[in-house]
Amino acid sequence: APTLLGHRLPQGLQALWQAVAQKRRGWLEGARPESRVFYHHSSGSAANRVDEIVLHFTSHTHFHRGQLAAQFRLLGLTPPSAHWIGFFRL
Repeated sequence: APTLLGHRLPQGLQALWQAVAQKRRGWLEGARPESRVFYHHSSGSAANRVDEIVLHFTSHTHFHRGQLAAQFRLLGLTPPSAHWIGFFRL
């Protein structure tokens, strides 16, 4: 069974992650950086270019990985690497 930090992953989680990653990859391969995407969020609606959304996504995930690393350390644990490139290897 797949593991993460020595813990078994819930059954089906790795397959689900791979399906999401494949869908994301397919969308990104066909997306034009300058095209606009219209979407809804918790505060209303917005439109941004694809390149802006990708930049936001990558920088915002670092924010949350930093939060998780701090929580790990508060619990006396060593957090996994927060290097972005490592997430492409999952």
